Amino acid sequence: LIKEQAARNVVLAETVEGVIFNPTWTVPQSIVVGEGLGARLVNNPKQAAREGYKVTKAADGMITVFGRGSTCINSGGEKIFPEEVEEALRAHPAILDAVVTGQADQRWGERVVGVVSQRGGTTKPSFDEVRDFLRDRLAGYKLPKALVWVDEVRRSPAGKQDYRWAKELAKDAA
Repeated sequence: LIKEQAARNVVLAETVEGVIFNPTWTVPQSIVVGEGLGARLVNNPKQAAREGYKVTKAADGMITVFGRGSTCINSGGEKIFPEEVEEALRAHPAILDAVVTGQADQRWGERVVGVVSQRGGTTKPSFDEVRDFLRDRLAGYKLPKALVWVDEVRRSPAGKQDYRWAKELAKDAA
């Protein structure tokens, strides 16, 4: 259970181990819920990096926690977190859902491939139209090198993307 107490500008996290509370915090902290390990605090990007997470904090205080490195794409030595590319793809008016994975590439190690579903009532955009849309949102090395269109992006019962399924689909994407 996570409660934000705006009046005192602190975050209170209750876990099975007890209550984590520090009244000296002056900015919201990011809470990362581990796999069956309860809630853990990630107070800074260095700590998050050691644990395999990428954490960004926007000027307005909004904290975004990207997933662990197990789904991270390594392209030409650059680390690409799929969640960031997925979010940008879903911002396109014709894309309903997306999952992003790496495809083996002899030159770069891996290249970014998006598996996407089309939003109903829209015209399917060309690959170039989608890349043009993404250029203002992502660095060039994060842009998908291919898209695979599917009727529906496969997710687990908990709503998580099925990265194994996406990797298999992306394997032969041109």
